[in-house]
Amino acid sequence: MEKHWSLIGLPDDTGVKNVNGRMGAAGGPAAFRTYFEKLRGNADVKKYLRDCGDVQTQISIEETHRSAANCIADARLQSHFTVVLGGGHDLVFPHLQAYKNGRDLNKKTGCINIDVHLDLRPDKPVITSGSPFYMALESGILEGANFVEFGIQEYANAEELFVFAGTHHVNIVKFDDLRNGHAVSGFKKALQYLTERCDEIVISLDMDAFQAAFAPGVSAPAPEGFTPSEVVEMLRYAAENEKVTSLGIYELNPEFDLDDRTARLAAVCAYQFASQKLANHIAL
Repeated sequence: MEKHWSLIGLPDDTGVKNVNGRMGAAGGPAAFRTYFEKLRGNADVKKYLRDCGDVQTQISIEETHRSAANCIADARLQSHFTVVLGGGHDLVFPHLQAYKNGRDLNKKTGCINIDVHLDLRPDKPVITSGSPFYMALESGILEGANFVEFGIQEYANAEELFVFAGTHHVNIVKFDDLRNGHAVSGFKKALQYLTERCDEIVISLDMDAFQAAFAPGVSAPAPEGFTPSEVVEMLRYAAENEKVTSLGIYELNPEFDLDDRTARLAAVCAYQFASQKLANHIAL
């Protein structure tokens, strides 16, 4: 496997529009790159970077998903790991498609969604940014037992979504159980659970998982959430795991950012993940 890693931008927020959310996440990849380019320290992060550019938004959201899945799948086959930048969170569906529909269809794909929201809304009448994991579970891309919803805040999700999650045996770790310094240890436990069950693991980070004071530039800001230090530690820990082969960062919305703090934070998250991933790989 090559040492280099791939970066793929998905500048589309049609799914956010379809759920009547605040628009602007289409600008996420560009805002991310502005600050990612400024980061220094580990020369290998830039040395081994293969920036695949942005996937062009198509006429329909379904066609955009297909294009995204194809691009990510190509990058996956040529890279040690990938980092995917949204865009709306519906784009984690083609992200997961690209990993499930790879070389070995018998492998088990796992996912941890670091998020306030379950994102288990039906995809009818239209696909929304709240639909990706409903689609992944219904299509068989993910098995509920291999999926962890991490940091979920009860007040932000309809009761029927919890019912759907229970029917599909989805693992839910609520934010209520992660307060007072338990976030990182809870994440380690969830990752260990998936490591024992799965062949490959995708981490999806919805930027609204951060407390809004740290990340105001998102589609749906949360009054309570994780701190940057907690999430960075989670991602560095995930990067040490050989089965974790992709990170997705979604819902960065520069239209509502303050002092570009959310774009800077997203860039640091990706940098820390890539830095740790490369350090482990090159040391082997």
